[in-house]
Amino acid sequence: MLRLDRAEPVSRPMPVRTIALTFDDGPDPRWTPQVLDVLRRHHAHATFFLVGARVNEHPELARRILAEGHELGSHTFTHIDLGTAPGWRADLELSLTRKAIAGATGREVTLLRPPFSSTTPTLTAPEYDALRSAPAPVTSPCSPTWTPGTGSAPAPRPSSGRTPQRDRGASCSCTTGVATGRRPWPPSISCCPG
Repeated sequence: MLRLDRAEPVSRPMPVRTIALTFDDGPDPRWTPQVLDVLRRHHAHATFFLVGARVNEHPELARRILAEGHELGSHTFTHIDLGTAPGWRADLELSLTRKAIAGATGREVTLLRPPFSSTTPTLTAPEYDALRSAPAPVTSPCSPTWTPGTGSAPAPRPSSGRTPQRDRGASCSCTTGVATGRRPWPPSISCCPG
């Protein structure tokens, strides 16, 4: 977890023996309901990083996510790479997503996971600048199953070396739909240690 709403960035690892479940790229009408059913069955909660355009298409899913006790975060409006987008476009993407989520749920989002990001140490200077200017104060970069610059996502595959170490905390991310290309496929899972 990385906080950028202060003078200096603050990075915080997950607490010991804690796993934060996160789901990106939804809401997806095929996969999101199935994921929500599994989470409910296991009394688990997660954070869903939503694509604004998909929220506009499926507002009932955004409402269901929130009603079942999960957190919502922004994943931009069209799944754009914030590190390569002009400033005006990045601002527009984040604004439209905040409005889509607020319009569907009545809640403001305070979390942001930029598409195509990986882990905090691998953020590029343009990505970092885009995040610093984002109104969402807390960002959570970690989505290592996507290949940047491809225009559409490759077939999902587990990321090697991304499982939690013994007794350490981790953030586990799962893609639940694909915003670019509109090709839904089974969710892929990756874990970022510590």
